[in-house]
Amino acid sequence: MPLDLVNLLCSRLNVVEQMRLSFVCKAWTSLPTHSMDDKKAWPLLLQYSKNSSTCTLYDPIYGYQYSCEIKELESCEKIWSSNNGWILLSRSNQSPCILNPFTGVVVNLPCGNLFRYEFWNKMIITSTREVIAIYYSYPYVNIYFWKPGMTTWVVDEISVYFQSLPILSSNFIFLNEKLYCLDVEGYLWIFDRREKTMQEVDDLPDQFEYEDGCLLEYKGDIFCVYLYYNPQQTYVYRLDKTDSGEHRWTKIDYIGDVTIFLNRRATFAIPSPLERFANRIYHPKFDGDESEHLKSFLFYCMQTRSHHPPKVYGPTAPINCVWIEPDLQKIAEKGLIAEMAHGETGPTVGNSSASKPDSERPGKSASKAKTSSENAKHAFGKEEEGFRGYM
Repeated sequence: MPLDLVNLLCSRLNVVEQMRLSFVCKAWTSLPTHSMDDKKAWPLLLQYSKNSSTCTLYDPIYGYQYSCEIKELESCEKIWSSNNGWILLSRSNQSPCILNPFTGVVVNLPCGNLFRYEFWNKMIITSTREVIAIYYSYPYVNIYFWKPGMTTWVVDEISVYFQSLPILSSNFIFLNEKLYCLDVEGYLWIFDRREKTMQEVDDLPDQFEYEDGCLLEYKGDIFCVYLYYNPQQTYVYRLDKTDSGEHRWTKIDYIGDVTIFLNRRATFAIPSPLERFANRIYHPKFDGDESEHLKSFLFYCMQTRSHHPPKVYGPTAPINCVWIEPDLQKIAEKGLIAEMAHGETGPTVGNSSASKPDSERPGKSASKAKTSSENAKHAFGKEEEGFRGYM
């Protein structure tokens, strides 16, 4: 088959299928990277088991699931966070590490006194591979920072006074030297690293009490997705600042050509790879009535303001799961797609006996595919109410 056709086919496939495609013959082991320009792969849901190298990758768009062997997960106690294709995990009798499961690269983190504590509150990895850990030692909030090249942790100690310290319920965001955290009551807390202060945002959305919430950062703005289960509703809010310097939540009714993927460990917003999947919010849950191999993920459509499939208690959430973003461009540039398909590094992707519905096959909707630059014209909101700075 001519390479031009291979490139066209490759542009319609998800990351796991691209690995398999490169396995077909030697001529396809180094696919040109230009076929992946302006293409951002949607996240895959990684489900793992404690101290096991066997895991499962779920494709939320087409419902495929793939069995994987990632040897670096054999000693994994817990995955804390993910970002830009990297996951942050703690291990049995070892220091924590960051791992790229698609390349097999492992970066061990310093041990230090931090990892003698059993009661960590949260740990995250940022888009620049910085790692941040937070825990309470009343009356102090201790925040640890690490970035590539450092041999020790830098600790910031913030003295606070509370009758009771807030319990952080979701992921947290690090932006411009500030940590944004959501507590179990739905209130936002901001830890300022420069000022060594902690501030509570005394503002709650109208609909309460909420069941769950996830924070995300997109193009320099902070957003929160609040979830309600009775009745089943999903709301998106943007954090704005008033002229007087106070923080306020602004409700967003439209997210345009963007797709959100929710999870307490990591929540992402990306330009939708395909138009028909835009303006949706995907949950880390799928319909339990589906076959063993083909899953129908629960998502909320902002346009119709309804959940699909329309069941309150039907969808199930895998235990121990996290969204992970494969970076096709970087993987291709390093020539790792072929190696991954052969199992020489990173995961060995298993076969699936599931078949895709004709209406959902990538090739069926090729004419609807848009590049991220085209999608950027209609992002997040009613024109001015969108994700600011998207262009």
